[in-house]
Amino acid sequence: MMNHRYLLIFTIAFSLSLKIIAQNSLSGTVTDESGQPIIGANIFFPDLKTGTTTDLDGHYEVQHLPAKKMLVQVSYVGYNTLTKTIDIQGAMTMDFVLEEAHLEAREVVVTGLSVSQEKRRSPVSIDVLKKDFLLQNGGTNLVDALTEVAGVSAIGTGPGISKPIIRGLGYNRVLVVQDGIRQEGQQWGDEHGLEIDGNAVERVEIFRGPASLMYGSDGLGGVIHIESPHPVMKGTIAGSVNTAYQTNNSQREVSGFLAANANGWNGYLIGTLKKADDYQNAYDGKVFNSGFEERNASGMLGVNRKWGYSHLHFSSFFQQPQLPEGERNPDGSFVTDEAPYQEITHHKIGWNNNFIFRHSSLKTVIGFQQNIRKEFEEPDVAGLVFDMKTLTYDLKHFIVKSEDWEFTYGFSGMVQDSKNKGEEYLVPDYSVNDLGGFAYARHPLEQWELSAGIRYDNRSFSTDELVEDGETRFAALDRNFGNVSGSIGLGWFPSEKAAVKLNLARGFRSPNVAELASNGVHEGTFRYELGNDELEAETNFEIDAGFDLDLKHITLTANPFFNSISNYIFLEKLASVNGGDSLSISDGTAYSTFKFTQGKAQLWGGEFSVDIHPHPYDWLHFKNTVSVVLAKQLDSDNEHLPFIPPAKYQMELRADLPLKSTAIRNSYVE
Repeated sequence: MMNHRYLLIFTIAFSLSLKIIAQNSLSGTVTDESGQPIIGANIFFPDLKTGTTTDLDGHYEVQHLPAKKMLVQVSYVGYNTLTKTIDIQGAMTMDFVLEEAHLEAREVVVTGLSVSQEKRRSPVSIDVLKKDFLLQNGGTNLVDALTEVAGVSAIGTGPGISKPIIRGLGYNRVLVVQDGIRQEGQQWGDEHGLEIDGNAVERVEIFRGPASLMYGSDGLGGVIHIESPHPVMKGTIAGSVNTAYQTNNSQREVSGFLAANANGWNGYLIGTLKKADDYQNAYDGKVFNSGFEERNASGMLGVNRKWGYSHLHFSSFFQQPQLPEGERNPDGSFVTDEAPYQEITHHKIGWNNNFIFRHSSLKTVIGFQQNIRKEFEEPDVAGLVFDMKTLTYDLKHFIVKSEDWEFTYGFSGMVQDSKNKGEEYLVPDYSVNDLGGFAYARHPLEQWELSAGIRYDNRSFSTDELVEDGETRFAALDRNFGNVSGSIGLGWFPSEKAAVKLNLARGFRSPNVAELASNGVHEGTFRYELGNDELEAETNFEIDAGFDLDLKHITLTANPFFNSISNYIFLEKLASVNGGDSLSISDGTAYSTFKFTQGKAQLWGGEFSVDIHPHPYDWLHFKNTVSVVLAKQLDSDNEHLPFIPPAKYQMELRADLPLKSTAIRNSYVE
């Protein structure tokens, strides 16, 4: 009798446990407008970084979901991405119908101060780039692909080296973040780009405008947020090999990807090899010493559960770019006695966590990275050697109080230490300590949305004294920079086809080590640079507007902006007492001398596009995009600002071939 009682209790408990496990799920079908099932459509929960794909009948099922309101994204190549907020309660069924693609306004933004939201509802100007875009627009490096986006340009300072510029601002004024970790690699320098493997990128979110509210200092001009590959589906082992070849410099590239997911325990490995010879131009033919080599590896180990996810990312980047100096013999041929080059190594490890609760979620990110840059004028002896170590941490608590209110608060910080280990010096050894906290509120309604936030940051900066031959090369320096940043945004959505947005934001940027304390020859620019230890932090106030209209045959977008910067830092050439250029002598060579100073600057312009997609031929696009940046200094004899890109007009005629084949996908003509 007792055994039967235990058996009954066990049976009831087991049945209840099955019910509890199975009670939070989402299933259904995904079809096109004609009712035909879409095979291989992606159903993805951005806040969980998990999802599934549809089977041969267009059916899907996602189990073990938390009981809470979440955004789900449904996508397939050739169709508009569909997003919907669903309150998961029990075993739910929901069918989705996808429309043929002509617009990506339904893309989801996962970076920011709120939970995942539609791009069209974000108050700031954002572009979302997916893997297929990056593959189709690949260049020498990742930044080259990003320049296809309106408002984004690049400064190229050598083979394989590009730095992103957003609306005329770059270097330390644009922040690059990968998986929540800010990329720290001596951004003030000219001779190196992003230490990120473009083949290890799943998607990119580009924020145009001040982002200090999210990340503190250095987000004055914008943020480029990079996401690594998402976990593959449960019970899946997947792999791929990508190759590329470019004719001008015979650039060869091969990259391999392998991923697996066993009941939520998941991971991947990526390896990339890249090599390029000297490039060619019309005047010289092959340009001596302009090749480069790159070797990269990255991966992730993690677990995804109904409570959220925990992912450990790691990467190693190595690049050896040669430095073409262009010295010539009297007959005009290149001098080949010297072949300077660099070695850039970047190691990074990051731990990302997202804990999901009924009415809130908690995201934590902690990362460590080491950047080593060596510059060789002689084959075996490094002149400049920078060894920088950086620890970053970030915590955000997202709270959903009701249907109409969301709150976020948190803090982030950075501890950084950089040492000189070469025979030459441009900047002193230095350390940085950042700490900041913020609060943010979002009030979404059906046709309106209001958001506002405020943040305070403090940066302590110190350098070590260096005395050479009895003379002080670098004096000890201790500075503190505290600043308030914030934003307020308003959105009006009169229909599903239209959106009008306005955002006011204040950002800031603390001076970097080169601006405060440099004293030496900057080889990449062939000038002698002097820092200014009296510089103050840059601050800006920017007004951004947005207008989107999606009609049956045409889509219009406009994103004008006005940016006013106080204490704008720039290099100014020094004059001698005789009125000519001031010269500094280093190793017997005279260099023009420049010193950092600051003033007031204004930038204005915008991005405007017209996309014609005649219905029912939505696979055909005729897109016209114009991006303009105008700028001037207000209190300087020289009104011009550096790195302001020219006005850019892009015209694209593209046909996404509507092939009804499961073997051939993503076919297009452009």
